[in-house]
Amino acid sequence: MVVFIWQSHDLYKITGDEPHYLFIADSLSRDLDLTVANNYSIETPVHQATRSNYADPEDMNKHVLNGYSLHNIGLGFILAIPYKLAGVVGAKAAIALLVGLCPFLFYRTLFRITESKPWSLLVAFAVAIGLPFAAASNQIYPDLLGGMIIFWGAERIIRLLQDKDKQSVHSSLMPGVLFGLLISLLPWLHIRLAAPATLLLLGYVYVAVYSQPSLTADSSRRYKYLVPVAIVACSLLLLGFYNRHAFGSIFGPYQQGALGFDVKKMALVFFGLHGDKSQGMFMQQPLLLLGLFGIVPLIKANRQAAFLLGMIYFSILLPNSMHSVTYGGFSFVGRFGWAAVSLWIFPIAYAVKLLLEQNKQAMVLLLCIATIILQGWFASQWLLHHEFLMNSNDIPVWSARSFYDGTWLWRKLPAFQDVDAYLKHPPNYVVLLLLILLTVSGWLWQRGAKRLLGKVWVIFLILGVSIIKFIPPAYGSWWITPDRLPGITGSVEGTSRRATEGTSKEGHLIFGQYIKMREGSYEAAVEYESSNASRLPIARFDVVYDQGIKVIEGDLPPSSTNNGVFTFKFSVDASVSLSKLFECRIWYPGYGDLRVKRLTITPLRLR
Repeated sequence: MVVFIWQSHDLYKITGDEPHYLFIADSLSRDLDLTVANNYSIETPVHQATRSNYADPEDMNKHVLNGYSLHNIGLGFILAIPYKLAGVVGAKAAIALLVGLCPFLFYRTLFRITESKPWSLLVAFAVAIGLPFAAASNQIYPDLLGGMIIFWGAERIIRLLQDKDKQSVHSSLMPGVLFGLLISLLPWLHIRLAAPATLLLLGYVYVAVYSQPSLTADSSRRYKYLVPVAIVACSLLLLGFYNRHAFGSIFGPYQQGALGFDVKKMALVFFGLHGDKSQGMFMQQPLLLLGLFGIVPLIKANRQAAFLLGMIYFSILLPNSMHSVTYGGFSFVGRFGWAAVSLWIFPIAYAVKLLLEQNKQAMVLLLCIATIILQGWFASQWLLHHEFLMNSNDIPVWSARSFYDGTWLWRKLPAFQDVDAYLKHPPNYVVLLLLILLTVSGWLWQRGAKRLLGKVWVIFLILGVSIIKFIPPAYGSWWITPDRLPGITGSVEGTSRRATEGTSKEGHLIFGQYIKMREGSYEAAVEYESSNASRLPIARFDVVYDQGIKVIEGDLPPSSTNNGVFTFKFSVDASVSLSKLFECRIWYPGYGDLRVKRLTITPLRLR
């Protein structure tokens, strides 16, 4: 439904890497090959949907190498037929239908654990109706589809672990074939999914060989368990052959630097995928917090299953946390957590089971109703507001839209966006304490220590409220180098822009970045060098919105007077808060030498 609403209102056009996944589908459906260079240069449904020119060599080289797409080709194979039949809308509808199986998979898992049809149905509906599933289901990315396959594979293994004596489950060859085919698809969807695919395959083999010796005594039956291994091995060989043919390496086009080992940044993304006010899965779908309560009951009920789920979970999120593009670049918020989010259904099921066994049906009902209401409120904001859910990596965290704009909450919620500020932001520590306390609560509840648990929660609430209320938030500074900004005159030198008398004409040396800003006061700092100016001013600066309405303007003094750092303050009124596009401009007068190195904006007070 969402895909047709957005299509009819001309919202959320394919962007980011989505067109490039569809060029693979276009090549397969049009040319029956995987060389996509020609598809970038001709008129296709992708061009019509985006109204963009992809034939520019500079842009194409970012996505094509040796004529082949730098993006993983598995999604292109899946979407080739629906794309052929109905273009971009057909591809979006197809992936939405596939991801639409998630509620049924959730229900099956919940019912198997809780043994309650109505409660399983309600919880599955409450989880699936909200973020990220409702909005992300039509996005042309492999993450959510890969996550659904991982969830199905994990559920299959855990079911085999718990049904050791049911030989009828293992008597057929087809379940192993299906398992092998689906798991083998994961590395084709994205190479990062090879790690969870390997863990799932090892888990399947473990269940077959070690957990059920009575069932593997018969050699003919034992060999049936090798079928998934053979399928996955053949699939990996085929993928390696394709990569070797297309890129000269069995590992594909990936180069050193795709993953980073900056621990501080890794922690930012990892914890942000859980608790950030925009990126965090727990903030997008608070019912997932119930899964923390169910971790200990899950471990107690099935240690092997808990270990497997934990390994798979970290194998997904850790590589994503190490990615050079924070949070996945220009795509939906939280995308780097999509492949793992479904796994929370398992501990949620054990949490619900524990609550039902202790006659806390009212609590489960209240949580589900509150979740559905909250997701309805969220949908009222993202459904018809264009690009509301898009990542905002290139703009300050304090300028990004959130579900809580217009309230004081946006300042008090956790923010894992600025690598220099997130460790100073008090709500981040409160949310981490909350996650730990919810996990411990499941353990204390199961042990019957409810009175102690109540006291711990009272202490936490007092401490958390005090921290948030009395310790000011850390907004952090935002900076950009001039090589990432446009200019009319001068040229780029490294990360700077430079104008030189005699070679550079009069005009704007830099302008931009076009960002929306919140009501409040700010301080801007321009780092620069100037010399050989025959007269003053050596340059002029201003901050404007709507490409002309000035907030502040003035002269830039010679850099020798301020050690090359000029600061000024300006304010943003409520009437233009988060509604107008602001930019900072520096005008070169045509004489002297001027080199601009960096622009930094720091909020002093926000409302």
